[in-house]
Amino acid sequence: MDDNGVPTLPLDFMNNRIATQPARYDKIDTWLKSAGVSPDRVFMFDYPNSTRDANGNSCTAANSSSSMTQDEWLWNEAHVAYPLNNAVATAISVHGWQPVTGFGPLFERHGYCTTDRWITTLQDSIAKQGGIHGAFHPNPKGHELYRDRIAEALKGQLFVNGEPRPAQNAVQAPTLLADDTGPGAKEVPVKRDHFQIGDRVVIDPGTGIAEVATITGKGSLIFDHPLVFAHRAGTLIVLDGELPGALALASQPIPAEATPTTAPAGNVPSQILSPSGAATPSSNGVPPSGTSLANTSLPATGYDPRRLSSLAVLLLGAGGIALWFRRRRAAGADLGS
Repeated sequence: MDDNGVPTLPLDFMNNRIATQPARYDKIDTWLKSAGVSPDRVFMFDYPNSTRDANGNSCTAANSSSSMTQDEWLWNEAHVAYPLNNAVATAISVHGWQPVTGFGPLFERHGYCTTDRWITTLQDSIAKQGGIHGAFHPNPKGHELYRDRIAEALKGQLFVNGEPRPAQNAVQAPTLLADDTGPGAKEVPVKRDHFQIGDRVVIDPGTGIAEVATITGKGSLIFDHPLVFAHRAGTLIVLDGELPGALALASQPIPAEATPTTAPAGNVPSQILSPSGAATPSSNGVPPSGTSLANTSLPATGYDPRRLSSLAVLLLGAGGIALWFRRRRAAGADLGS
């Protein structure tokens, strides 16, 4: 703790975790676009504020049936709730998504410590789902509010006089494998062929079985060499360079303690792995046609359930850490006496 009794370790932890949010939203945006989803069809909502009572004042240990003091509730609001919603607002602006926001203020008089609460308490979570991970999420009343506001946003943006509104800046639907394809295939059936002979493409981008090939014929897609891996129907095929990070070999995952930056398209390491596994130089950072990426470390350019799900318990985690520090300080005071 610092000289004012503020727990600096939890603060550093929360700052570092929230600092990774932009890169995570970048990954979601990349994969939505690769699936042909236009940004104006993406609706993003923010987080509720669970830290206040029915009068708009910060919760206390007494009215929240918890051991968190009012100062700790204030800490959670300042260092968890507000920064998370700032990150959401930034992502909406950067990626052009549709905002469904304002849940923070709407929940302020229906927080964790209110009788008419819209938040799941720790006790509610244990009783209703047998664990702690539902705590600080909206309860049924809270979800009803989310439901109504999301439905209203969808209605206003997706329909005009009851008829579907045409997408603005629509992204071309991607090319997909039409059937399962086994190793050794040189000709594959596809849906929505947008390519030309001579194009270099990536099959299964951003996965451990991603591979590159050059198109030598059409009808279906005919490649310049047999594929190394089996790929399922519905597998994405993109033009080389179309999907940022599709071929990039990430040397390290995004660390929790680092502030991420979004890599521009084509920003890849200076060497690649050849089919034999040997490292070979690459002047432009793109593997040659026929290179398998199975044994390389690919970037997490898609949805990462483990990392994103951890955000759901940030409020609980921060409160738990703050509680640990307070109890440790109390134990130290007892020993000193």
